[in-house]
Amino acid sequence: MEPSGGPGPGPVPVPGNNKGRGGAAAPGRGRDLARPPRKDSEGYSESPDLEFEYADTDKWTAELSELYSYTEGPEFLLNRKCFEEDFRIHMRDKKWPELERTQHRTHAMRLLDGLEVTAREKRLRVARAILYVAQGTFGECSSEAEVQAWMRYNVFLLLEVGTFNALVELLNMEIDNSAACSSAVRKPAISLADSTDLRVLLNIMYLIVETVRQEADGDKPEWKSMRQTFRAELGAPLYNNEPFSVMLFGMVTKFCSGHAPHFPMKKVLLLLWKTVLGAAEHHVPDCGDSVILEMHAGRVRGAAEHEGREEGDAGAAAAAGGQHPGDPEHAGGLPARLRLRPHRAAAEAWPQRAQGPH
Repeated sequence: MEPSGGPGPGPVPVPGNNKGRGGAAAPGRGRDLARPPRKDSEGYSESPDLEFEYADTDKWTAELSELYSYTEGPEFLLNRKCFEEDFRIHMRDKKWPELERTQHRTHAMRLLDGLEVTAREKRLRVARAILYVAQGTFGECSSEAEVQAWMRYNVFLLLEVGTFNALVELLNMEIDNSAACSSAVRKPAISLADSTDLRVLLNIMYLIVETVRQEADGDKPEWKSMRQTFRAELGAPLYNNEPFSVMLFGMVTKFCSGHAPHFPMKKVLLLLWKTVLGAAEHHVPDCGDSVILEMHAGRVRGAAEHEGREEGDAGAAAAAGGQHPGDPEHAGGLPARLRLRPHRAAAEAWPQRAQGPH
């Protein structure tokens, strides 16, 4: 009897394997014999291969959770505190879910008015209150499903009263805030506090874009109409005669050039991607996203070249006069009075028949 491993039909040992794990060599698999021995730490995984679905976006809840970092956890309670302190002044004996539709809209308009104050701290507290509304007023809910229902309702409410357009104006002001950019450049390390205002604004805008963009079962007919209008506005040149995505591309350019190291780039890129998707879903349904990105990138390159030529003269004029480049009303990087009311007229055009998820 021939010994195991000798000539004949018996099993062929794997060279270099003294663990007794060798098996019969399959036809066409001779190259496997030349592989180095597997380390004990590698072992043989018995778990199945991970399934991964390639798509533009994940589920709505997964996309929302991707927005936040672990360091932002305490800010959820801070947002709630800012909302409740203001809410109790006007509605002492009621909670948000107990209000009527008209009361919801009145309070949302009141919060929008608060964004026009020039005091940064007051404006930030109002922005946090709006963020809590966009997060679904979770303190008044008892289940995740209830939070999601109120979140969709609140987001469409905020969109109806013109919140997104007002936030675009505030974001544009923060982008051009030369004082904040200069302070961030001089710092040896950037902290979370350096991007507080930007993070709050970007969080609200991301929640609005992603919630409105994605359809859901049970959406009201007026919400569907608002969705189509909002998608059209995302790709239209409504913001400084450019689409909103161009503004976000400009933030990426400014961050990469080192002029604004405090920009929260993860949030900017997430919002940029969802904005491009929303605009593409309305304007170019049969065209790849790369075409949209290329069109926007070309416009950004032209704007960056133009900005580079004028940056020196504008910066020198601002330093000499103590004013912000391009805006004579800016002093110390902030305007003397915010002008957000032109966007408020658009709020009247939105449908007002939607009711809360009672």
